[in-house]
This record gives sequence, structure tokens and C-alpha cells, in this order.
Amino acid sequence: IGAEAIAGTSDGPLNLLVHGDMGPLSCGMVGMGTTLIQAIRDRGRDVHVWVTEAAPSREGGRVAAFQLRQLDVPFTVIPDAAVGWLLGQRHVDALLLRGDRVAENGECGVLVGGLPAALVAERGRVPVLVLAPRSAFEAMPSETGLRNERSPSSDLLEAQLITRLVTEATH
Repeated sequence: IGAEAIAGTSDGPLNLLVHGDMGPLSCGMVGMGTTLIQAIRDRGRDVHVWVTEAAPSREGGRVAAFQLRQLDVPFTVIPDAAVGWLLGQRHVDALLLRGDRVAENGECGVLVGGLPAALVAERGRVPVLVLAPRSAFEAMPSETGLRNERSPSSDLLEAQLITRLVTEATH
């Protein structure tokens, strides 16, 4: 499921920054993010998750935190504005973003706030994983990508900012 894409930098817990919710309450049945976290733990690695509030809906601080608590995964909720500080301190092994839409050219529509987080992650050489179900690929334009879409609830993440695109079919 992509667990091998996150190496980590120490023997301590793997530190993941999650922007928004990627669990079953928003992603159906299991959830891409929670499945990845469980796969990492199944491999014997401890995990700590930094969860952004994901304003304005606060789906990270409310929903993601609730689901991580149910899985008994240690987490810390931070304000969206603290992402730059956190990534700058090298406390993060990977940034996980939920891909709501994926174009053939690799552009992804992610929760608003995902683009600035990915830009800071790139600068700090932190891998950016976009977790998207295969259904997010359907009916996406191949030539124009997502450039013509405008939505205050999502950011356009260009393909070159993405270290790895993870789907339920990724092995």
C-alpha cells in the first residue's frame, strides 16, 4: 500500500504529517491514510501522526484525530499555520495528502492547504505522498489536467511536487 515509500530518518517512531482526514469516515470502508498507517505498524514500526486542523472545516482536528484515537495511534493536532515550522524542524518523515481528483498528467486536487504544505515539504526534502482511490482517476481530463477547475476547498498539486501517488492497488 505504499508503506515502503516512507523510510524514516531514525530508529524512533515514524513521523507522518497528515493534512485533513484520510480515514474511513471520509474515504469509505477503511480509508487510505489509516490503511497506510496500519500497514506501517504491522511491519513493526511505531508511528506518530501530526494532524493539521484543516481549516476551515477542521476535519483534521475533529475527524482525523477521532479516527486515530480509535486506532490507538499517537498524534498531535497542530494549526495549519504551524506546518512550515514543523517541516522546518525536520520532525516529519513524510507528508500525506488525500487526492480527491487525479488527472492523467499527474496533477492532483487536494484539500485546500495541501499545496503550501507540499511546497515547504519539497524545500525540506520531505517526501509527499498523495493517497487517492482509483475512482479519483475517472473522468479526469488528460490534456488540460485540473488547471481550469476553481474551488475554494481544494488546491491544485502539480505532479512534480508528488514523490509518490498511492492507490489501493499500489504494492
